[in-house]
Amino acid sequence: MAVFGDVWKCRFRQWDRDCEDLEVAVKSIRIDITNDDPRVRLTRRLLADYHARKQLHHENLLPLLGFSYEFGLLPAMVFPWMHNGSLTTYLEHHFTELTIEKSSGSCGKSLQPSATVCEIFNSL
Repeated sequence: MAVFGDVWKCRFRQWDRDCEDLEVAVKSIRIDITNDDPRVRLTRRLLADYHARKQLHHENLLPLLGFSYEFGLLPAMVFPWMHNGSLTTYLEHHFTELTIEKSSGSCGKSLQPSATVCEIFNSL
């Protein structure tokens, strides 16, 4: 459980791929909204952000598979399930093994934004 949301391990049935089950992580936002107006506006904004995020493709980003309306008041993001755990879990176990070269090598590549990424975020 996270501070602002929850992560659920689920199975997603892909009907277009011979009914293959895929393990996914569904990341929902935990929020208490009693009035429909803010929820509708927030849902529109989240969906716009989700669609922009879905267009991002990079080796250090998990692909956004889609979203679900079945995990709370707001749409939840669906990502592939990571069998080795979260980044936090990885760092808890391997932080002392990281070197400057290792960490800056992958970070350095990931910090160079592509034109597509800039175009997407400038349009939001």
